[in-house]
Amino acid sequence: MWGWKKNASRDASATNAGVIGLLTNPNQPGFINVGAWNGSIEELGTNYPWGDWKLERYRNIEEVDVAESVIWELLGRPLPHDRNPIEMDLDKAKEVFRSLIYVLRERLVK
Repeated sequence: MWGWKKNASRDASATNAGVIGLLTNPNQPGFINVGAWNGSIEELGTNYPWGDWKLERYRNIEEVDVAESVIWELLGRPLPHDRNPIEMDLDKAKEVFRSLIYVLRERLVK
């Protein structure tokens, strides 16, 4: 398992707030991954957990677990799975990522 789910500060972990990110790796063109971080973007910058994977896009999220589940579902790979990188066109992944906030709002309101 890649271990993309990381915890940072105790405060953010307690509230499940954090960052959900679309990750790319220049050594693996055509592949993307999702990173989930319980903590602020500033904490992520000082404790970057994803090695060579670069944060292509990110969103500050109040419910990281829900957001991670939804984004994988939107990418066509619903959890549970091993969270390994998936082959996908980056433009398509960015489009899916842009829709995340709207889908989350719709689901959390229900």
